[in-house]
Amino acid sequence: NTPKHIFIAQDTGKWYGFTITKNDELIRLDFGNNLLNVPTLTNLGNIDNHFAEVSGLTGLRELGNWHLFITNKDSNNVNRISFGNSLANIPFVINLGDMNSRIKKPVGIAITKGCDAYYAYVLNYGTASLVTLKWDDESIANQPISVNHGNVAGFNTPKSLSGIAEENG
Repeated sequence: NTPKHIFIAQDTGKWYGFTITKNDELIRLDFGNNLLNVPTLTNLGNIDNHFAEVSGLTGLRELGNWHLFITNKDSNNVNRISFGNSLANIPFVINLGDMNSRIKKPVGIAITKGCDAYYAYVLNYGTASLVTLKWDDESIANQPISVNHGNVAGFNTPKSLSGIAEENG
């Protein structure tokens, strides 16, 4: 039903995708062992009503556990959706908040790991600013430190943020 955003990953030989409906419901797509298969869909719903106009979705596996991160345009916050050791598990949601009012109508999130920590970048529509989230202790299961860099590139009503590509480390 009008899906938006998608995250796809392989977990123990199976392929899973996640998307969000126009009603802010999280959908899991189970492709089995081949992305060419027609997926089985599971509607995980709006878990504990944490989703409010989801505007960005990304994910990663860290220390053997899977996590999705979303931005919510209507509630000005970031959520972590944790699955534990398998994307087939029932997830739970942690609201990371608005980072001391630094998140304003976010339109996307991208996460990468640097040499010393995990970094997320959130692009705000509301202020056309870029916010960096950093997990100092190298575990994204904790609360990040946030820095608002302002409108670093002369953004004018940004609409989305793509993922991060890394080449040669």
